[in-house]
Amino acid sequence: MCRFAETDYFELANLLDELGIRLVIAPSQGEALELVASQRFPLIFLDLDRDPEWPSTLRDFQALVPDSAVVVCSLAADATLWIDVLDAGAFDLVRKPFLRRELLWVIENAILKTRLPRSTG
Repeated sequence: MCRFAETDYFELANLLDELGIRLVIAPSQGEALELVASQRFPLIFLDLDRDPEWPSTLRDFQALVPDSAVVVCSLAADATLWIDVLDAGAFDLVRKPFLRRELLWVIENAILKTRLPRSTG
């Protein structure tokens, strides 16, 4: 599931389609939260450029689906933002425009993370 401007997610949509992963787009934060509350999404992309309140949205996603991997995306992705995103609990940060190889790595690792059993120790 993701929240993106149409042109932002073209490469993402193509790659997910090739991998057999269904893409669901939510045009607003409210609609995204409703979708997440009603369905299981192992992977969620959150567009920081369209959501200035992304830390709050990220916390909402984590509360509703704690086992999902949330990937934050931004045109302004840099090391400082990457640290902020990870500190906030996201799985990763990806720079737009998307690079196919980077997207593939993030998607594969996020899906692996969501399928691994949690340790109880």
